[in-house]
Amino acid sequence: MADPNLIHSLAFTGHGGCGKTTLMESLLFKAGAINRRGTVLDGTSVGLVDPEEKARKITLNCNLFHASWKNHQLQFLDAPGYTDFVGGAIEALAAADIALVCVSAQAGIEVNTRKAWNLATDRKIPRAIAITKMEMENADFGKVLAAVQETFTPSAIPIYLPNASGSSFSGLVSVLDPPAGNEEAQALREKLMEAVVESDDALLERYLAEEKISEEEMAKAFTQAILAGKVVPVIPCSGLKDIGTEELLNAVITAFPSAAGRVVKGKGPGSEELTREPSADGPFSAQVFRLVSDKFVGKLTFFRVLSGIYAPDKPIYNARTQARSKVGGLYRIQGGQQEAVDQVGPGDIAAISKVDEIAVSDTLSDERSPILFDPISFPTPMVSLAVEPKARGDEQKISRVLGILAQEDPTFKTSRHPQTHEMIISGVGTLHLDVMINRMKSRFDLQVVTREPQIPYLETITANSEAHYRHKKQTGGRGQYGEVYLRMYPNERGKGFEFIDAIKGGTIPNQFIPAIEKGIEESMERSCYAGFPAVDLKVEVYFGSYHDVDSDEISFKIASREAYKQGFMAAKPVLLEPIVNLEISIPGRFMGDITSDLNRRRGRITGMDSLGDIQIIRATVPLAEITNYSTELRSITGGEGDFAIEPSHSDVVPPHLASQIVARYSKKGEEKS
Repeated sequence: MADPNLIHSLAFTGHGGCGKTTLMESLLFKAGAINRRGTVLDGTSVGLVDPEEKARKITLNCNLFHASWKNHQLQFLDAPGYTDFVGGAIEALAAADIALVCVSAQAGIEVNTRKAWNLATDRKIPRAIAITKMEMENADFGKVLAAVQETFTPSAIPIYLPNASGSSFSGLVSVLDPPAGNEEAQALREKLMEAVVESDDALLERYLAEEKISEEEMAKAFTQAILAGKVVPVIPCSGLKDIGTEELLNAVITAFPSAAGRVVKGKGPGSEELTREPSADGPFSAQVFRLVSDKFVGKLTFFRVLSGIYAPDKPIYNARTQARSKVGGLYRIQGGQQEAVDQVGPGDIAAISKVDEIAVSDTLSDERSPILFDPISFPTPMVSLAVEPKARGDEQKISRVLGILAQEDPTFKTSRHPQTHEMIISGVGTLHLDVMINRMKSRFDLQVVTREPQIPYLETITANSEAHYRHKKQTGGRGQYGEVYLRMYPNERGKGFEFIDAIKGGTIPNQFIPAIEKGIEESMERSCYAGFPAVDLKVEVYFGSYHDVDSDEISFKIASREAYKQGFMAAKPVLLEPIVNLEISIPGRFMGDITSDLNRRRGRITGMDSLGDIQIIRATVPLAEITNYSTELRSITGGEGDFAIEPSHSDVVPPHLASQIVARYSKKGEEKS
C-alpha cells in the first residue's frame, strides 16, 4: 500500500480520435507496465479492452490501467471520446485526481474537447492539457495553444515547448529550465512563475521582494496552483513517436495533484456533514464508479478508496443499502486483466468481485463509522427504442439481460411503458443503443427486434352527450338482459375518470352498478376513437332497466360498454398527445437554424439564456416531433448541440394530424383483429 502522496490518478479525456489512448499506451510502455505497444487503428492497442472496442477501434468504456514511475504509483483512466459514451468519461473523472484533456495539434479544439473540458470544470476536477499528434503534418502548437487560451482559460501555460512541428518534431524545450538564449521559453517561465506564486500570498510577497524560493516550495506551490485552476499546465507530445512521454510522466509525479490532496465531504447517519481525509489511519470509505460483468470473475465493482484501509478478509458495507456483503476477491485492474491484492488504502483504485447488491455511486464504508457521499451525476438518456426478443421464449431472458446492462451503464435505462406495454431501452445516442444491442447478442446470445416506440396518445371528449343501450339475449335457457342510460361530460384536464351513480327508484339494482362502472373503465382502456386510452371524462348512469331472472353483472357490463361507445363518439372526441419541455444548448451561430427547426416541429419557445458563447433555448414540443431529435440536432450543429427533455403535459392534436393518426391506428387495429 503506497503513501497517498505517491499515488496519482489521471483521466485521459478528449475528442474521439485525438490520440489520448495512444498517448496513454505510450506512457504505460515508457513506465514498463507493458512490454509491447499496439495501435488503435488495427485494434491491437491495450487500451481497447472490450471486444466491441476492438471491432469499432474506439474507446467505449472507462478503462483502468496502472504503472509505476520513480516509486510513484500511477493510475490511468482512459475515457471514451464520443458523446454517446459520456457515461464512461464521467466515471473516469469521478475517480481521478486530474483530467488530462487531450487536444490534437492537427485538428485543434473539437466538439468533444469542449465537452471533456466542461465535464471536468463542472465537477471541479483540476485540468492539464496534452497537445497530441505533434508529429502530424499541419500540426500547429502555437495555433492550438492560442485557441485553448481563448476558448477555455488564459491560465493554460506550457511547461514545455516543441522543438519543431510535423515530421521535424523530435523533442521538447523546458520552460521551467529554459536553455540560454530561448526568449520564448524565458518569457513563459516568468509568466508561469507569477501564476504559481499568485496562489500563495506569502510566497507572492517573497517573490516580489526577490527572495530565494526553494525548489521544494515552488513545487508545492505549483501543485496548489493547478488545484486552484490558476495554472493549467500544457505539454506537447506524440504518443505515436513516444516524444514527450518521459517529460509528462515526470510532470505527473512532481507537479500534478496526488491522492493526498483529495478531501471529500459526505453525510453521516443523522445527515450531519462529515469529512474524509486520505489517511490510512481513518475509517475506511470509498465510492463505486463503475460496474462490469466479467465472464470469468463475475460482477466486478470498481471503486476508489478515499480514506482508511480495506482487506477482502472482511465483508464490505454499503452505506446506501445498510447491508454487508461477502467479497469474492480484491483486484488491481490492468485493462482486461485482474491482479489479486491483499489490501488497498487511500488513493487506490481497485475492484471487488461477486457482490450483487452494489450500484454505481454507492458508498462503501466502515460499518462502525458510516458515511454517504453525494451520488455521481449522469445525464438522462434521451434516445429510445422499443425492443422485443427475436426468439420466442426469451421474454424472461430479455428482462434479466437488460437489467444487467442498465446496472453496468448509468446512462442506459430500461422500462416497460404502462400504456403501450412496450419494453423501452433508452441511451445517450443511436450509436450507444447500437452498442448495447450488440452486447446483448455477443455477451448473452440474445437477439432483439427494434422499432421506434409508439407515441402514447390519449383520447378524451370535448362536448356533452347521452347514450342508451339495451343488451338482450335469449339462448333457450336463462338469457341475458341489461339496459343502461348514460350521460357523458368532459372533465378538467388531468382530473381523470369520474363515475356518477344517479340511479333513482331502483331502476337498476345496486348490485349491478359496479359492473356498469367496470364495463366503462374497460372500454376506456382501449377507447373507440383510435384505440388509445381515454382520460378526463365524467360518466353519469341515470336510468336503466333489469329483468328479475335474466339480469346479471355480465349483461350490465356489456350494456355499459356499448352505451359508452355511442356516447364517446357523440361527444366530439379528440386525441391528446404528450408535450415535453425541451432544453437545447448550442453555439450561438446555430440560433437561427434551431429556432426555424423548432417552428417546423410545432414547438413553442418559452425562454432563452446564454452561458458564454453557448445559447440555451427552452421550448415545449410535441413528443411525436422529436423522436429522432438526437440525430437531427447533431446534423444541424455538427455535433456541437446538446438537449434534454422532460414530460410536461398533454394537449389536443391538431385536427388535420389527428385524422391521419386515427386512420393509421384504426387500420392497425383492424389488421390485428
